[in-house]
Amino acid sequence: TVTDERGVQTIELEDAPLSLVISKQGEEPDAELPSARLQLLDARGVEIAAWTTAEQPHTIKYLPKGSYTLRELAAPEGYSLAADLTFILEDTAKPQYVTMKNTKTQTEITKTDFATGEELPGAELVITDAEGNEIERWVSTEEPHKISGLPVGEYTLTETIAPEGYATAESVKFTVTDTGEIQKVEMKDQPLEV
Repeated sequence: TVTDERGVQTIELEDAPLSLVISKQGEEPDAELPSARLQLLDARGVEIAAWTTAEQPHTIKYLPKGSYTLRELAAPEGYSLAADLTFILEDTAKPQYVTMKNTKTQTEITKTDFATGEELPGAELVITDAEGNEIERWVSTEEPHKISGLPVGEYTLTETIAPEGYATAESVKFTVTDTGEIQKVEMKDQPLEV
């Protein structure tokens, strides 16, 4: 309230801007996931803002109330692309929070007998990336080998030692994509002819 020299009081009302706080999280609760490329679209699909996530949530002010869609354009390395998230921004002075979550890519490697299709233990396997760098090495068991968080890209699965009584299989090339689905890769071994 302001009173002038004539004794007239003037009251100024100021509306608080609508404030949207956008959090991008991975599999660790309450921890921001940096390096995701996000886009905010209005109800007509027009881009309102685009940014790369950081260590802190992203705040956008002065948005009109209404329907919005949060879209991930690029996921951080080792994570799958999140689905679009549509929400309503209400007419309130309180900050409104939206959280988009990512899951790591999931790859499952099976080493099977060519004839039976059953898991084949005892093979030494190695995964290399497109540049030939070794990513992971293990010996197969009676269960598929699971890898979480492989970055999107091209890989090669190579058998360095075959199980006893089996011929070494040819290498298998595969691609990890940014899908949330489990990506399956199978390598089959032929028994040695006696």
